[in-house]
Amino acid sequence: MKFIDTFEYHRQHLKVTASEHIDNLGNELRISLEGKTLIYLDTKYWVLLRDVVLGRTVETEIKQIYEYLSQLATNGMVLCPFSEDIFHEIIKQTDKETLEASLSLIDKFSSGVSIRSLEDRLKIEMLHLLERYNEDSNTPKLESLIWTKLANALGGLMIPTNTAFNKKDELVMQKVFTDKLWSISLIELYGFIGFEKLQEFPHYPDFSTSMNEDYSERKDDFQSFHDVFMSEIEIDIERILPEIEDVMAAAYHRETGNILEAEEKKDTRIIQNIIYNTFKFKKEGDNLRSMNVACGLSAAIWWNEKQKYKKNDFYDIGHAQAAIPYCDYFFTEKYIKHVVTTEPLKYDKKFKCKVLANPKEILEVLESISQQTN
Repeated sequence: MKFIDTFEYHRQHLKVTASEHIDNLGNELRISLEGKTLIYLDTKYWVLLRDVVLGRTVETEIKQIYEYLSQLATNGMVLCPFSEDIFHEIIKQTDKETLEASLSLIDKFSSGVSIRSLEDRLKIEMLHLLERYNEDSNTPKLESLIWTKLANALGGLMIPTNTAFNKKDELVMQKVFTDKLWSISLIELYGFIGFEKLQEFPHYPDFSTSMNEDYSERKDDFQSFHDVFMSEIEIDIERILPEIEDVMAAAYHRETGNILEAEEKKDTRIIQNIIYNTFKFKKEGDNLRSMNVACGLSAAIWWNEKQKYKKNDFYDIGHAQAAIPYCDYFFTEKYIKHVVTTEPLKYDKKFKCKVLANPKEILEVLESISQQTN
């Protein structure tokens, strides 16, 4: 692990709290992304480009895509962010050479930037929605809150507390620890964890069979796509109750400065109703984006009578709900492109994200970006 010595700097800035320091790092990251084109690669394209690195592909178009992305990433014009869903799929590789090549490639094209975990995004998006009801609030754009670094891709940054150090030294240690995690590369993190431990990492369970059976039992209740979509919204609201409780507590603390009691946090009906009615009356706009994309894709899969839920759909939905609301481009599978760009979803238009699956079309886009750069 690369050592970043910021001890002396933080000893000279004791008035800055650990929380403020994390906020400052986030602001610096947000500023650094201005002007960059954000291209989200789903796992298919990370694997194809990894094979170029390893000399395992003869596909000219994929090689050209790699060359363009290498040039544009090196010049700082394009960034391909990491995500928790990329992590979960990439680490399923059981060959050490291909795994390490994939991680190094992600470091190269991501510049250490990741979209926040789904749990974090849901909380941010719900708070953002509630803030919009406050006329005095200067609500920042969601895009400025959604980015973090690789080490935080699976959840919020954890800093050591209640250590054996005195308060001043503990504060310094907290900020130094934050700096280390903020700057660490994926391949360095992998070296710290080790290949064997990474192979033991749990993967998403396969709920596809039970979900298909459930839909088969309920499909006669649905008269329209919106009925299916709202059913998915209702299920998703129940699933994210812990996040809703956290959002209630955060909103209450921001408004009053007080801590919400545990029992009071359990009464989530107000926020549940706001979320449900926002979608019921089609007033979501650009709010609650992650839930919108996930529920829309699930509903589209079920609404198509020829389509059944498959295990890999969980990853595909995860990629889509990370990419489409927050990136400029999404390079993905042909099927996913079709679903998200056609009726009834048309998410590419709604969120202004160009979704591509054809390597020739991808090359045209990268060539155009390169020409603009020159």
